[in-house]
Amino acid sequence: MLCVNCGAGTYTETEGSTTCTKCEREKYSTVRGATSNESCTKCKYGGMGIYSPAGSSFCAICGDNMESATDIVACECNAGFTLIDGLCKECPSGSFKMNPGALPCNLCQKDTYAPAVALTSCLSCGRGYLSPQGSDAASACQVPQQPNSDHLVEFQVTLSYSSAAFTLQLQDKFTRAITTVAKTGCQCEIRNEDVSITRISDSSRRVHVRSRRLQGTAESIYVDVSIRVQNIDTGNLLVENRYLTKDAMNKELAMEGVNPITEVTISPVLKTYDTSSVSTEPALSETAIAEIVVALMITAILFMCITYYNVKNRKNVNVDLMPVEEVRQQEGEENHCMYITDSLRLMREEEEARKKREEEDTL
Repeated sequence: MLCVNCGAGTYTETEGSTTCTKCEREKYSTVRGATSNESCTKCKYGGMGIYSPAGSSFCAICGDNMESATDIVACECNAGFTLIDGLCKECPSGSFKMNPGALPCNLCQKDTYAPAVALTSCLSCGRGYLSPQGSDAASACQVPQQPNSDHLVEFQVTLSYSSAAFTLQLQDKFTRAITTVAKTGCQCEIRNEDVSITRISDSSRRVHVRSRRLQGTAESIYVDVSIRVQNIDTGNLLVENRYLTKDAMNKELAMEGVNPITEVTISPVLKTYDTSSVSTEPALSETAIAEIVVALMITAILFMCITYYNVKNRKNVNVDLMPVEEVRQQEGEENHCMYITDSLRLMREEEEARKKREEEDTL
């Protein structure tokens, strides 16, 4: 048997051994034929940024933006940096790299952004804001503009509930289940807020229910559903490929704890509504509507009174333009228009007095 010296970076403490032991990582040895691990010298730099795997005969400092944190055969690029032409270059803004290594940088996903270089993650735009993939500034996050048209997939189903029993909580679960069915089927972006119940109406018949929770007959309701989709193609995909089937919807409804659909009474259909001409003026409040109604009533009464006086002065005849018996005690010369006018005046005075008392009570 021919004995040879252990190479640099290795040693053996046993005479007659046929194997050599490597120096530990971050240690090195230049001695050939070493007989002890004392020949292995610790790299004076130590720690991350040093390349000295086990069995090394040297210590090397990793290059810029590199590290050697594990027992690997070479240095590797830090997180946020990628290997380009043998050098670790920083990931540009709009991209990120989470882990060390030579893998390329990743573009920021939609609705996120990376405003600086060498980032390990992207920042979220926040709720209600959207941005394209690879955005590199917060200014890229924008509130989506309302389109000039709404593309809606509409259909109607029958549920074994009464209107009172179909609570808001059940309605939320129902729309959540429909959202899951729709976006799973078309593999498109449909959010919970895109699915809405547009009308709930009582069915004129009772339905026969066969489920684990209910047996026999029960009251039923019609539920009209609307799904807002991004474009016509998505809507056609939902309708034509029959993703919104009773079985598919009932599977998700069962997971939400909602009674199953007994019938799809109106099949899904895609409709487009033009919203460009819809007025954005705020609706009148109930108080404003009431004031308008009162003003119109007063105007109508005054007009009737004036007409009555004109007719009476021109023609000496008894013209009954109003049910006079309800507002005066006798016919004669008593003026029922004056009676009505005085009544309105008294009502206004009582209302003003009531408001004044309320203000005094507040003070």
